[in-house]
Amino acid sequence: DKFFGVIEYRLDDPKQLSIPDWAPKPDSYPYTGRGFTGSKEVILPEYYQDTRSFTNGDILKVIDGNTGDTALTFIYDVKLKQWISVD
Repeated sequence: DKFFGVIEYRLDDPKQLSIPDWAPKPDSYPYTGRGFTGSKEVILPEYYQDTRSFTNGDILKVIDGNTGDTALTFIYDVKLKQWISVD
């Protein structure tokens, strides 16, 4: 892909994360359910967290897939219920 998004947020209790240990399904690729995301080029650790709502100050970065540089940055405003550009 040319671009991908990364969401950064504060996690107050690390016990909210777990390493998945369920059987992988063909429709969930690249998620393996074994603690690592499947890829021919990179091995990424895989964590699971229950769904959470966006909170004030969460950050969304749009990353250039070729260079790894941040192309755009947004911060979530809970009062407006939307992402605000900080670029």
